[in-house]
Amino acid sequence: MEQLLTLRAKKSRQDIVRMIDGAGSGHIGGALSSIDIYIKLLSIMTENDRLVISHGHSSAAVYAALGNSGYFDVEDAVTAFRREEPYEGHPSIKVNGVEWCSGSLGQGLSVACGFAIAKKLKKESGRVFVVMGDGEQQKGQLQEAREFAVKFRLDNLIALIDQNGLQACGTIDATTCQNLNDKYIMSGWKTVTVDGHDFNELDKALSLSGPLCILAETVMGKGIQEIENDYRFHGTLISQELKEECLKRFALTQDELTFLKDNTSERCQREYQVPIIPVKAGRQYEVGSSCDIRSAMGNALGDIAKENPQVPMAAFDCDLEGSVKLTAFKQVRQEGFLECGIAEQNAATAAAGAANTGVLAVHADFAMFNIAETYSQNRMADINHAPVKLFATHAGLDVGEDGKTHQSIDYISLMANLHGFKVIVPADANQADGAVRYAMSVPEPVAVIGGRSPMPVLTDAEGNPLGFSYGKGQWLKKGEDAVIITYGNMVYRALQAAKLLEEEDIHVGVLNLPTPIDVDEDAILEAAKTGFLVTYEDHNEKTGIGGTVAKVICREGMGCRLMTKGVTRYGASSAPEALYQAQGLDAESLKEDLKKNFIYYKKGAN
Repeated sequence: MEQLLTLRAKKSRQDIVRMIDGAGSGHIGGALSSIDIYIKLLSIMTENDRLVISHGHSSAAVYAALGNSGYFDVEDAVTAFRREEPYEGHPSIKVNGVEWCSGSLGQGLSVACGFAIAKKLKKESGRVFVVMGDGEQQKGQLQEAREFAVKFRLDNLIALIDQNGLQACGTIDATTCQNLNDKYIMSGWKTVTVDGHDFNELDKALSLSGPLCILAETVMGKGIQEIENDYRFHGTLISQELKEECLKRFALTQDELTFLKDNTSERCQREYQVPIIPVKAGRQYEVGSSCDIRSAMGNALGDIAKENPQVPMAAFDCDLEGSVKLTAFKQVRQEGFLECGIAEQNAATAAAGAANTGVLAVHADFAMFNIAETYSQNRMADINHAPVKLFATHAGLDVGEDGKTHQSIDYISLMANLHGFKVIVPADANQADGAVRYAMSVPEPVAVIGGRSPMPVLTDAEGNPLGFSYGKGQWLKKGEDAVIITYGNMVYRALQAAKLLEEEDIHVGVLNLPTPIDVDEDAILEAAKTGFLVTYEDHNEKTGIGGTVAKVICREGMGCRLMTKGVTRYGASSAPEALYQAQGLDAESLKEDLKKNFIYYKKGAN
């Protein structure tokens, strides 16, 4: 076995040099320091094991190791590295054997935590390995993940750190003062230090149970003595003369190549299916009563957990169980209720990792924390097609007295940047129930977003309780003079304003768009026929649905006046209604603004 691994490593070093030279860019130093770790891991992994690469800039080594271990023809990677899909500059999940696309350093351990906890919930065998760089250990998210792994006794989790002592701008010690052994031991991990280029030492360490951190001491640029231990070759190309010398140095004889081929079989990573649950009829909240969206979301999640005992589910909480209404779920799925503490970045990534492994995973939190604060983590989840569900509460000015730090007024614009996420902002409890049931039944990432305060349970223009269908709007009131287009916290206020205007003989419709990123364009165009539209939201006016509606009506050449109403500055600490009044977003202010602009528009039209 050692002869086989030695030859694979040597061949992989040659392929690393070829890849980076062909691309004209890459990270040769870290690729050469980590290649022996990858070769060893791939030789012992079973079909139930999983591998996360955290320091994605070592991608040339990842592709070389996978290709030479039977996952694909390594020549494909040599030819396409950094130039053609799927062999991108950081590992792509389109490559057989790559289970998570990395790039944002410091997130890999959290992904591995998600993979490992998913195995526990599913009672599935196998181990989870994560390979990280030593420089990225400076990231704070790693401390969150270390503590999570110990709390949930993830004995199936093995972390390996490519400890070459260097990073892009110099030595680790000169950049920050850190003792990796102490960091992991103080968090409750077992640690062992090995020679990261010695397959026997790695093998012994890998026989231990986790949570275990293997500190693999390596040499940056290992195998090319001319650049070894030189931090400048983190991302610098070697000369053409040295490249030619290295190709000869790492060349295998024909007998060695034949030996490799005869001892390498085709391999394929295991695929995990997203659990699909049937959408059943949910609760019916009485029209005219009041209920906060977050309670309706929590009730629906608890009901779904109870209705589908065979489906593995997890809810990641950040010390907000009562506020985000996870108690009903916790009572049904105690083992799936994962209290992460005030550690949102790890919770976001671990939830995405679990969702990527066949678990229905929810990250419930205030919108400020699981949308704004964890934007990078959600973006990586989206890139990896992880079907995580975000239940974001306390959105908009409705959080009130907590003040501007907690008033999420950018939840739509941030989520709109993520190409795979579906976004739902329900108008009342019945719609929230339907939204949650939809979110938990589709194989895509979904964010369901609501405020804090109780809101009235509404009906549509025909008097029916509000249902939910993704991408479809609802007419709550028809009107031939103008239409208010709105969603979420503002829908009932829009109805109040429309009622006040009716008393002054101005007939205004109200159109609810509960999916404000994937809007109902047909409904918008119907509304535009009135000639006067108002978008109304407790979101930053510059980046909310005003621009979306404008694009729809302009693209179709509709001659229509558009007035936008939204948040124009950070709010203060006050009761929600006072905050809406201060920004001219209460029903009375909306009525006055719409009336003034409508009269002006009518005069101009005449």
